[in-house]
Amino acid sequence: MQEGEVRRVGENLPRKVDARIVAATNRRLTEEVDAGRFRADLRFRLDVLRLQIPPLRERPDEVAGLAERIWSEAAARLGTRATLSPDLLAALARYDWPGNVRELQNVMAALAVEAPRRGRVPASLLPAHVANLVTRSAIDFDGARLEFERRFVRAALARAGGQKRAAAAQLGVSRQGLAKMLKRLGIVDK
Repeated sequence: MQEGEVRRVGENLPRKVDARIVAATNRRLTEEVDAGRFRADLRFRLDVLRLQIPPLRERPDEVAGLAERIWSEAAARLGTRATLSPDLLAALARYDWPGNVRELQNVMAALAVEAPRRGRVPASLLPAHVANLVTRSAIDFDGARLEFERRFVRAALARAGGQKRAAAAQLGVSRQGLAKMLKRLGIVDK
């Protein structure tokens, strides 16, 4: 990889290649290296350009746009003219998406198979695991405010790459204030 050469199995001479490696992980590689679960030299070879993308649960405002794009591709493949209803898009935005974008793609694929060929796709067609959690999210004002605060703080931490000082600055609080906030909101410190 470093020399830009590969040697095929069974060959004696190396071949020049022009390749770029794109890798993704949800783990902190520095901690994995320290624990001996990831090679340090490989980390340094891969860690050229780093993009940190927060999980979908921290970007609920993007769910509807992603769902619409995924839906249009699935609908084109299946030849359906149905569109997603506003209540379905709102329900998708309320779901936590533990499987991230892949789970959203799977839900949209399932909807495309079950949806009518014309008209609006209702929220009632959502898979049970999504529908059950969506209905559970009907909470009182204090619960909704608490959930908003959790998402807001998690998003700031994600934008700051887990750096508490930078996240605190984004939120307009001190590092100690952020620590108190994390404890109050029940956000586990990693």
